[in-house]
Amino acid sequence: MGFIKYFLLSLFPFALLLQNAGPVTPILPPVLVFSAANATSLAKKATGKPAGRVLKAAVYCYYATLALAAAALFLLFVPYYPRFFIFAVASVVILSILSASRASKPLMVAIGVAVAFACFVWCSVITRVDVGAVAAALVLAAVLFKPRVELTSGILLNIITIVTFFFFNAPRQTPEKIIELSMEKYAKPVYLFSDGMGRDDGRLYNGLLRITTTSDGRFAYFTAKEARETQDPDYFSLYKVEIDKPSNVLKWSNDRMSDVALVDEETKLLATDYSDEKLWLLDAATLEPLASEDTQERPQWIIYDEKRGRATVTHEGLSSYISYSIPDLKQLNRIYNSTCPEWVAVDYGKDRIYSANLCSTFHMLSEIDMKTMKTTRERLPANFFSLGAGVDGDRDRVYVTGFITGAVHAFDQNTLRRVATFHTKPGVRSVAPDDKRDLVYVCNMIDPHTFVYDISGKQVAKVFTGGSCRVIHVSPSSGRVFVGSMYGLIELRIDDLMSDRRKSAEAAGR
Repeated sequence: MGFIKYFLLSLFPFALLLQNAGPVTPILPPVLVFSAANATSLAKKATGKPAGRVLKAAVYCYYATLALAAAALFLLFVPYYPRFFIFAVASVVILSILSASRASKPLMVAIGVAVAFACFVWCSVITRVDVGAVAAALVLAAVLFKPRVELTSGILLNIITIVTFFFFNAPRQTPEKIIELSMEKYAKPVYLFSDGMGRDDGRLYNGLLRITTTSDGRFAYFTAKEARETQDPDYFSLYKVEIDKPSNVLKWSNDRMSDVALVDEETKLLATDYSDEKLWLLDAATLEPLASEDTQERPQWIIYDEKRGRATVTHEGLSSYISYSIPDLKQLNRIYNSTCPEWVAVDYGKDRIYSANLCSTFHMLSEIDMKTMKTTRERLPANFFSLGAGVDGDRDRVYVTGFITGAVHAFDQNTLRRVATFHTKPGVRSVAPDDKRDLVYVCNMIDPHTFVYDISGKQVAKVFTGGSCRVIHVSPSSGRVFVGSMYGLIELRIDDLMSDRRKSAEAAGR
């Protein structure tokens, strides 16, 4: 029983430190071995038995591994002080638990770990940040030690929760913010969920998931994410809007649609139904359903390969890629990759797909051969939490965002070596390179601005477009730039912005 108690306590710091690093399968063996060694050493020490040299060496390895994990987390969180504050508080609690561990009973330790884990899961789901880790440490301390710790932990937990909600929840839509958006010189609202003309559906939506445009630049299709599981009849997940005449709009489906792609010479539209686990084929003109096919759970992105007459669907949280023939939707094959894409970017000229991975591997970026749909290369920058990717084929660059640190990493496409890193604010989601203008656009889930950078990583401007921004789309044909935020579909007046900047620079140089 003594060994079990010390083993649980040895594992707990790693669980706390690594819970935000994604899956930790590759490093589990040394963590388990060194934790077992540390537990054995503590159990021997408690009974007065000496530890051998090998055991002492393993204990040193345990603390070295723990120090490395803490250092990695420190480097990861330093750019963002609220998260560093969370880490610091959690570290103090961990040290307190470890120093007092001998006074606790094995059964209480087991109960404490179980309660802490349950609290971690609950808080992580509710707040969508790693407040759960702090909650776990504080609850464990409350269970094991003095009652006053429970009161202190409750106060601290509430403070931390308020802080994290403030920094991580996108601001709500308000009439004032809609007015601010309408007055933004370089942002043109195309379709808003709530506006000053009587439309008030903003409460139903939490941003856009995907945007695509027709080659003639006339129409935009986008999928919209519900704010909650609303089951509201006014909620629609798929929209078709005439860009320069937004009153001409079509809506379809109360289920959650993830992605859309124009196929068959833009006469048809593919859409992934996240709720009902289907792939839909629609008439692009009317949005009338033509056919559907069952797919795996949580279908997400569509990779349309016109050259080979197929569309491949990825699935959230899974490594499966299922290909279908177009337009009859017959399943061609199912391939499992070492990726778990949260975002995919395609370089059609080079037949390469780039996957920004949220989980399933330690690799932030994966390259996939479009012909075989197999992973060819993977890359791990100093961040495990990636939600966005973009490709600039003309410059052989791939961009990946780091959600927690706010970093945007640029890689050479041929070597996958990092060639540049520029920093924006934490919460960064989508990145979209603009090869025609030598610019890179970055949007944020928290900050309500779209940031504009040059290719060297220097910030050129920022434009108010609204919070909870998940997607930026640069039209390959027209070059027009569209942003999807919690307010709706917004066009970035990028040419006006750059023209005014040049005029200002010329005026300043006179």
